[in-house]
Amino acid sequence: MAEVEARQDAAAPPGTPPRRTARRNRGHLPTGLPRIERIIEPDSLSMQSTLGKRNPLHSTSLGKALLAFRDDDEIRERLSKMEMKKLAPRTITDPDELFAQLMQARAQGYAEEIEESEAGVRCMAVPVLDHAGKSVAAISIAFPLIRFDETRKSEYVRLLTAAGRAASTALGYG
Repeated sequence: MAEVEARQDAAAPPGTPPRRTARRNRGHLPTGLPRIERIIEPDSLSMQSTLGKRNPLHSTSLGKALLAFRDDDEIRERLSKMEMKKLAPRTITDPDELFAQLMQARAQGYAEEIEESEAGVRCMAVPVLDHAGKSVAAISIAFPLIRFDETRKSEYVRLLTAAGRAASTALGYG
């Protein structure tokens, strides 16, 4: 898995993309996920997302996308070792409930969470698969709950899955 670091330069003009560096760390799925990039819209609503902050696998769509596309034995082993703290109003803290949600994510091709990591936030994510079909990264989109348009959900899923497929293809999958 490549670890990528993105930095926002306070002196850079608005709209300038963050600088990125990458390191290789093959085969390791961490217990937490670093947030590597954030795109900020020019409006008054914002969400908590600190670059480099590690978020638990059990409460984020990114973590669920990574876990769901691993084999069942690895998932069960990881769940048995997780400390599943309640972080927000709807955080799943029961390993069996999370396992069922991971199987649903695998079947539908994407994971989602609604107020499991942060109150008022809904996220959806897809895995990025390596040449062997193993999840090594994930791509997500997050919305303030009041801005999520349920009628456009299929469009969001289509865009996410296209991005995940493109990244997976670049890593030799498919």
